[in-house]
Order: sequence, then C-alpha cells, then structure tokens
Amino acid sequence: MQERFEPGTDEFLIKHISVGNESAFEELVQRHQVKVLNLINYFLNDRWEAEDVAQEVFLKVWENASKFKGKSKFFTWLYRIVINRCLNFKRSRKKDLNYQDSISNPSDCLNSPEFAGSPQSNPHQVMEKKEREIIVNQAIRLLPPKQRMALILSRFEGYSYTEISELMNGSISSTESLLFRAKQNIARILSPLKEKGEL
Repeated sequence: MQERFEPGTDEFLIKHISVGNESAFEELVQRHQVKVLNLINYFLNDRWEAEDVAQEVFLKVWENASKFKGKSKFFTWLYRIVINRCLNFKRSRKKDLNYQDSISNPSDCLNSPEFAGSPQSNPHQVMEKKEREIIVNQAIRLLPPKQRMALILSRFEGYSYTEISELMNGSISSTESLLFRAKQNIARILSPLKEKGEL
C-alpha cells in the first residue's frame, strides 16, 4: 500500500482501514466517537437514537474507507457522513413537525410535545439564563432539518460560515441564507413568549 499521509494522522489510519485494518478502525472510532455522538444527539435530541446513528456512521466509514482520496481533510469527510445520516434519519422517520403550521401558529408550536415541561409553564423563572437556553434549544428543534443542522454547527460547535459550508457541502451564501432563515424563524416561534414578557 502506497503511503501518502503522515503516520499517526486520521488520513493515515483511514488508508489502513481501507485494506481491512481493524486496529486502525478502533483507534479512529476512539478519536472521534464522542464528538460525533454529541453532534448527532444535539440534532436528534434522543441519546438512544443518536447512538444508533453514530454506529451507522462508523459502519459507513469502514465500508467506504477506500473512497477517501484525501481531497479534503478526513474530519470534513467524516462530518459530511454524519450530517447526511442525520438528515436522512429525520426524513425516514418523518418526526419533524409540519413547519408551515408551526410558523403560522407559533402558540400551538410552543404547546407541542417538543415543548412539554418547558419553563413557559413557570413564568416567574423564565428569565433565568438556563431556562431561556432550554426554550431556545427547544425552538431550534422545531426548525427544518438543514436550518437546524447549520445552526447547531454554528451555535454549539462554533464553526465559521466557511467551515459550515464545507461540512454541509454547500456555498458560503447558502450557509448564510440557512442561518439567517433559522434565526428569523426562531424569533417568530418565540414571539408569543416575548409578547407576554415571559422571555
């Protein structure tokens, strides 16, 4: 096997995985499993489902290792697999609310099961920072999947627009548009609470 990558790097490991090296695969999983699982869990908001999807991601890495050509960093290649699996999972399970309904009727949206037990039922405490974060995070889960993923990569993972566009395999302008619409839609979802002075 021709070596083109620095020993010890992810790229070096993936080349060994491409010829069936299980120990290289185990090391790669150990390096990235926490970060991968956290991103999936942010997106799905279900730890058990996140673990299942994470297993699918690393299985795909094993099966497709030979397709990695080093044109991008391994981490970018891995995150594209994670993002695609997350988006495909939501489509296949059809768990998302009808977004047009949620925007048309934001009060109904705030009373949906996604918001069960939220601090809106305790208006005397909603101004606490932690509780405001809970409400905002719940609002994020009501966004369309691509907007939600872009916002998670920005808000929780700290990636720049350029990095997000690379991870989501899109343009910078499309990333800017996704994040603008996501923030705009969250503001509309939360507007009933703001009008009541509860946020």
